[in-house]
Amino acid sequence: MPITVRKLDSSLTRATALAHNTMLRAITADLTTYPHADASARTSGDFTSPIVTVLACVLANATTLNTTIALANELKIVCNEHFGDAVAHDAADTANVITTAIASDQTTANTLLNAIKTNVNLHLAQAGVHFTNDAINTVSAADATDAGSSQTLATALKAAVNAHIILALGGGGAGLNQVTA
Repeated sequence: MPITVRKLDSSLTRATALAHNTMLRAITADLTTYPHADASARTSGDFTSPIVTVLACVLANATTLNTTIALANELKIVCNEHFGDAVAHDAADTANVITTAIASDQTTANTLLNAIKTNVNLHLAQAGVHFTNDAINTVSAADATDAGSSQTLATALKAAVNAHIILALGGGGAGLNQVTA
């Protein structure tokens, strides 16, 4: 069914994005391969030339306490942003939002990483969130209890989260978001 809009820039832009995303969701719903209609992404730039960057954990793998803390905090931000992405998902995941405090030392890093692991694994199979649940990127690394296990878990989470986010029909950048100036 066509969408009728007034011929104004903002309404035309919104209608185009909605129609494209509706079509993308219909295609994705018929496939059993992809959990997402599109990879979660951040948009910057102005409306005439938006820049789309696929959401990802970009910090180095955890090798020291400082890199473990930094990666744990980045994982929390990226996961929560991805969980709330209603364009990529059939519906935003509000059940697995990570509310654990940011990490500042080994103990808080362990706590945060274990919470992220739990919530990521729950997110992968959360009912009503994905078009098809993601059975590929489950995190099986041991819980963080010390420096070594937290580094291993943080690095495993980074790999799994990044792989999960791009497991989409378009592989990133296929969905449209209305950019307002």
